[in-house]
Amino acid sequence: QLLYGKDELRTVKVAGESAALGARIKIGDGIAGKVAETLEALLINGQVEHQGIRQPVSVLPTSAMSVPLVNRGQFLGVLNINAESGRVYTEHALRAFSL
Repeated sequence: QLLYGKDELRTVKVAGESAALGARIKIGDGIAGKVAETLEALLINGQVEHQGIRQPVSVLPTSAMSVPLVNRGQFLGVLNINAESGRVYTEHALRAFSL
């Protein structure tokens, strides 16, 4: 999702079974919105419990990463990466994507 205006993300590219192209998310709402607000990457394995978010993951994938996209100090958007069925992301993978 890329930043659109000052307070919204829009999904501009999807691959596989994912959120609808053009989906809108307010900064601060849901997983991507919270990542945009805090600029902190999130690892999601079964349930999200971070920075005031407590949200069960009820649909596949059960493992995902959400990382802020920042270039030269400017926030651009959020990259959401869903694991293949049977794969679980680790803190190591999250750190690698967060660099």
